[in-house]
Amino acid sequence: MVEKDLSPTEIAIQFFNDVATWVVDLVLHAADIRVRLEVVERFIDIMIVSIDMGSYNAAQAVFSGLRMHPLVRLTTTWNLISDEYRRKLERASALFSLEKNCQTYRDVFADSQPPSICLLALLCRDILYMKDGTSNYLPTKSRGKDEGMINLQKWRRIFASIDTYHSSKIQVSFPLESVDEELENKVHQITGINKLISESSLSERSKAIEPARDKSYRTSMAIIDPDAQLAKAKTSSLEFAPAVSTMELDNNSIFLPLLSLSLYI
Repeated sequence: MVEKDLSPTEIAIQFFNDVATWVVDLVLHAADIRVRLEVVERFIDIMIVSIDMGSYNAAQAVFSGLRMHPLVRLTTTWNLISDEYRRKLERASALFSLEKNCQTYRDVFADSQPPSICLLALLCRDILYMKDGTSNYLPTKSRGKDEGMINLQKWRRIFASIDTYHSSKIQVSFPLESVDEELENKVHQITGINKLISESSLSERSKAIEPARDKSYRTSMAIIDPDAQLAKAKTSSLEFAPAVSTMELDNNSIFLPLLSLSLYI
């Protein structure tokens, strides 16, 4: 549930964390490696579709979940990812790269057509930097003492950042009244999940799936045969029972990220 008295920005940040945690939670619920691989690939598809739709904040939430330590350490699972999905991950990684102050994303967002949802964390960081890192006044000398004129350039830059965000949504309506009730309920199922599931519990579940290996073992595994791993996985039974706090990955859920964040931003 969304907490009361939160601003839209705080709600969006909270939901971003919920989505990231939900991604980790759902992947770790798949004890069978083949099912776990399918879940990871479905989330990669959701991330790419979100990017193509202009829902960059939702795409980054899914990407953040996939890059959390409890999932990153699942080397056996990642070794089975096909080249197609590796290329999709590389595309997202390049888009969300921090190099040159996130220049790749900034260029893509500047060229995107409405409707689009920006990276909220980056927008907040930019505004905070301009607000706290730049003086409100320009230093001047007058009548033997320091006085200052208002630094209009600072406020122009802050306005430009906010205006860019609003312009990406202007004259675009989101037909939320036509959203399927079942899909809307699924969106609310993951709201608040970040507070229900601790990071330590996710780490423990990850280690239960793939126990930590010592250095000598990792060194000896010079070559991992993905085909052999997958063939072995196919011979095992499939057991995939998500907790009540999660939702199944049906066909409608591929549109979840854009819908969910448009509810709050």
